[in-house]
Amino acid sequence: MKYILTLSSLLLFSLITIAQPIKFEHLSLEQGLSQSSAIAILQDRQGFIWIGTDDGLNCYDGYGFTVYRYDAKDSTSISGYPIYSLCEDREGSLWIGTLGGGLDKFDPVTKSFEHFINDPKNPHSLSNNTVLSIHQDRAGSIWAGTDGGGLNRFDPKTKTFEHYTNDPSNPRTLSNNSVKIIYEDRLGLLWIGTKGGGLNKFDPRANTFEHLTKDIKNPNSLNNDFIQAICEDRAGFFWIGTGNGLTKFNPKTKAFEHFTNDPKNQNSLSGNKVFSIFEDRAGMLWIGTYGGGLNKFNSKTKSFEHFTNDPKNQNSLSSNKVLSIFQDRAGSLWVGTDGAGLNKVNPPTKAFELVSNSSKNSQRLNNNSISSIYQDRTGTLWVGTNGGGLNKIDPVGRAVEYFTHYPKNPTSISSNYVTSIQKDRTGALWIGTSDGGLNKFDPTTKTFEHFTNEPKNPKSLSNNTIVSIYSDSSGSTWIATFGGGLNRLDPYSYTFDHFMNEPQNEHSLSNNSVFPIYEDRSGTLWVGTYSGGLNKFDLTTKTFERFTNNPKNQKSISNNMVLSLYQDRSGTLWIGTLGGLNRFDLATKTFTYFTVKDGLPNDCIYGILADQSDNLWLSTNNGLCKFNPKRLTFRNYDVTDGLQGNEFNSGAYHRGPDGKFYFGGNNGFNAFFPDSIKDNPYIPPIVITDFKIFEKSVNYGLIPHDIVLNYDQNFFSFEFSALNFILPEKNQYAYQMVGFDKDWIYSGTRRYASYTNLHPGTYTFRVKGSNNDGVWNEQGISIKVVINPPWWLTWWFRGALVVGLATAAIGVYLFRTRQIRQTNRRLKTMVEERTKELREKNEEIAAQNEELVQSEEEISSQREQLAAQNENLESQVARRTLELTVQNQQLEQFAFIASHNLRGPVARMLGLGKLVGAGAIADNEKEYVMNNLLENTKELDTVVRDLSHILDIRNTQQQITTTDLAKELALAEHTLAAEIAEAGAVVMADFAQLESLETVRPYIQSIFLNLLDNAIKYRDPERPLVVRVKAQAEGKFVRISFADNGLGIDMERDGGKLFTLYARFHFDVKGKGMSLFLVKTQLEAMGGRIEAESTVGKGTTFNLYLSNRIS
Repeated sequence: MKYILTLSSLLLFSLITIAQPIKFEHLSLEQGLSQSSAIAILQDRQGFIWIGTDDGLNCYDGYGFTVYRYDAKDSTSISGYPIYSLCEDREGSLWIGTLGGGLDKFDPVTKSFEHFINDPKNPHSLSNNTVLSIHQDRAGSIWAGTDGGGLNRFDPKTKTFEHYTNDPSNPRTLSNNSVKIIYEDRLGLLWIGTKGGGLNKFDPRANTFEHLTKDIKNPNSLNNDFIQAICEDRAGFFWIGTGNGLTKFNPKTKAFEHFTNDPKNQNSLSGNKVFSIFEDRAGMLWIGTYGGGLNKFNSKTKSFEHFTNDPKNQNSLSSNKVLSIFQDRAGSLWVGTDGAGLNKVNPPTKAFELVSNSSKNSQRLNNNSISSIYQDRTGTLWVGTNGGGLNKIDPVGRAVEYFTHYPKNPTSISSNYVTSIQKDRTGALWIGTSDGGLNKFDPTTKTFEHFTNEPKNPKSLSNNTIVSIYSDSSGSTWIATFGGGLNRLDPYSYTFDHFMNEPQNEHSLSNNSVFPIYEDRSGTLWVGTYSGGLNKFDLTTKTFERFTNNPKNQKSISNNMVLSLYQDRSGTLWIGTLGGLNRFDLATKTFTYFTVKDGLPNDCIYGILADQSDNLWLSTNNGLCKFNPKRLTFRNYDVTDGLQGNEFNSGAYHRGPDGKFYFGGNNGFNAFFPDSIKDNPYIPPIVITDFKIFEKSVNYGLIPHDIVLNYDQNFFSFEFSALNFILPEKNQYAYQMVGFDKDWIYSGTRRYASYTNLHPGTYTFRVKGSNNDGVWNEQGISIKVVINPPWWLTWWFRGALVVGLATAAIGVYLFRTRQIRQTNRRLKTMVEERTKELREKNEEIAAQNEELVQSEEEISSQREQLAAQNENLESQVARRTLELTVQNQQLEQFAFIASHNLRGPVARMLGLGKLVGAGAIADNEKEYVMNNLLENTKELDTVVRDLSHILDIRNTQQQITTTDLAKELALAEHTLAAEIAEAGAVVMADFAQLESLETVRPYIQSIFLNLLDNAIKYRDPERPLVVRVKAQAEGKFVRISFADNGLGIDMERDGGKLFTLYARFHFDVKGKGMSLFLVKTQLEAMGGRIEAESTVGKGTTFNLYLSNRIS
């Protein structure tokens, strides 16, 4: 809406209603109900709502319905429907009465149904397969009323039924075999309502029935023998619903009082077919009729208030055919109808009286837009509208009188756009308008005197657009105008003094568009402006001190548009602005402000009112806020709490003489006493509604106490619910996997938690929740989660593997070293022997020199051949020596890794083992030694798993599948959700050019997780972390880039060892130097490569290149 004064803000106004109207929330097929006839309603011990319909059994958790239907292929499914009756026994089992399917017993753990049906050959079976009513008495017996088979009592030990039927020859038997309702009174007697046989009082101890039926000759009898409903009220009276109205029965005097529909009496019962009766916790009696809607009975006046369907009102009862009524533990009333589903009425914890337009009442406001509210000492409420003039609401008869502008009547109000209303100390009522200046109202003649701007009269009103009017303690009346500055009215001469902005005078008013005016307890006048901030006016010197926003000064006012002012009892001045709520320290002249970041629902503060507890009530563009200045807590209310809407208007707020608050907005205004606004006190039970492994639901009810998973079941999730049905969309949740999550994860209204790649071990999953008003069930619910390790990760295998690897590494090193030395010695011998042979031949040639002189050319040729052979031999020796050197370097690298990472833990374990073996450990040191052994074993396990993981990547052929890149990144974000939230990081993804890829999906998962985790670990604490991920095709390759603005790497110094194993560059951050080596290894296993670009202090970009196999 506009901040203020275009005054085009539309406010829906309305008729005054003393009580907040009942709103019915509808739940039907659109919300998941299996069928629209809600015949029976029940809340079980866990807190779920169960609804029996013509097509299945429904379980409601506040968010959706779980439906149980008959399945011919499943013998444990429900036996049939319609479902006529529901009952929960003391063991938590649910009993269901069906039409033709007999009686069912539902086990909530196994989610299976046990059937009890009529067997003609078994006299102890159920007497009839249509079960109309079920009840468990105080002795624990289950009673079932059937349609034609009389009354049945079930023995749970023998699983047999005892029958009670009508015997025409015995008046002490059941009066009729169609039993519609069973009710147990306070004395333990059963009252049986029948279809045609009236009412029966049954004494289970004597097994006798007493009949109460209609007697035409006796007016003090039932008015109808077709009994549909029975209810005993807190006074001990019985209320009986029949096919001919409602009957009140006094069991002591045996007197009957009848209530029927009287078309001539609008306060009589709305219909005569009474199908349901319910007494709520407040003692109010509710009566459901078939065709006449819902009735609320007033026992003092013996009158009925009707609630019926209104097609024009979406908050009315969904149908007039009411079948069932029930109240849950939080106080919500549930009404089941025939053909229009469920209706829910929330208890009125928020007593926000809504003043809104009503076409049913002629006494209504004449315009739907409000701009001002004022209540005088007589209780008369004056409402200024935006187009309908002034409305006067009488405090006694609530009649509305209109005052509108008539151009031909100079004594009518000057404009229909009323912006401000105020009485001065003399009792005169002043009305400001947006285009007609100032009006003074004469209550005797009901005429208006006008004061407007006269260009030739410097003592006239400075501007005809008035924003607010204020009467100070001295009797002066101040008028704020939009564009004309501040005006003071002389009450005797009716002239105006002007205070306006003078550009060359810094002590003049800061801006000529003035909004609120307020006088503090010291008599100082404060003036808020449209864009000039706050002004302090010195009445003596007639100068203004300005307080404006300075972006460089955090202690200046937060915004220059000032909308509201208020001084609390401690003397603190509060300023509502377009930029939040400001607290002004008068001594230091500094401001502290509160915004949405601190808990406000919106930063636009239109109105400020204080209650008796010093809470500040603020109207905003997003509901009302109750702010506690001492605790600095915010309690926000919105349209779902009964507000006229989320958007309120400037100037439309007022505190009446009796302490009642009024706030106006775009759909009317709310009136309320602050202390009557209560939070919902109900602490909701928390339940786990689903458990999934790899997105597939597991029957959570079958899990006895603990969840035990295999090591490869490493992607699972929980769904949960707080069973509070009052605005369940506002329920809040928090969860924690103890042993993995460092703290509670507050998920807001999200009610699921997912976990991936948890290490084997024992954890506890905890979840807690709140109701719609933030009342938490801190105890919540918890369940143990055990993840078993694979056999190769058990402690005994790890120990053996560590010892074996260490021994093998040392053995390999010694063996290869000895082998290389032997080879070198063998080569040396060969060279020496060959050299000796050459030397001997040379000597022989020299001795025969004379003979060879004649064959010099031949001898030269032989010498050249020998030289060539010698050179070839030396080359072979050099090449072999180089190969052995490379192998030796690889061996040395492996030996270094093994010895470097295994030497320390093994040495510590051996040392501790010697201490234990020698018995040199005191009792008080054993726990410390064992913890050290455990820590060293874990360290060895990490090294072994790292090396095993690398070998597995190099030696294992992985399957190539279609991989959704956005989904894998989202999975990595979810896994690191706590770390991302802690770092305040933002992950920005761009997969527009490349959404999926044919590759090894587990490697992509690991690569994304490691690179994102790396970015979080090595973020720059001086700025928020931003990670940008982008994928695009580049010819034969695909490039996926991960860019962050973290600490960066010195590439000149560390670039050569960036992707080596156990390389680390920031030793102030915890890490193993494993992740980048693992990323490189996985990429190379897929035929790809990784490159890095980095600048210290600016961040790092990793570019991943893979073959372009786009799916």
